[in-house]
Amino acid sequence: MAPFSWNGVEPLPPLTPPRGGFAFADLFVKVFLSLLLPILWLAPLQAEEKKENQPALQALIAKTPEEKAKAQSLAASYPLKVCFVSDDKLDDPVDTLYGDRLLRFCCKGCVRSFNKNPSKFLPKLDALEKPAS
Repeated sequence: MAPFSWNGVEPLPPLTPPRGGFAFADLFVKVFLSLLLPILWLAPLQAEEKKENQPALQALIAKTPEEKAKAQSLAASYPLKVCFVSDDKLDDPVDTLYGDRLLRFCCKGCVRSFNKNPSKFLPKLDALEKPAS
């Protein structure tokens, strides 16, 4: 029996899935997206948690007359002659107050670097301020 035709036009063959590597690629994309999308969705939440966990204490540049006077009084006993972050010579230091401590930097960029991760730089000053035993 001849296949059914409409006005002499034969029907298209039935659609079949592609063969070969396409099935593996399709599976790979599905697995990759199922793993990647939750990570991308949770990444901003993790970044907010890190911001909340950072200490509120930051090195603030001495701007008011009171802050400048306090920085000048602490400068006499300051143990470093180089920048706290970059180890560059302190020609024109940027004096900052970190709580009750004086920290001196070579530029405002180093102040920003310090405020991002104070625990990375504080041991350097702590080691110098401790009395030798």
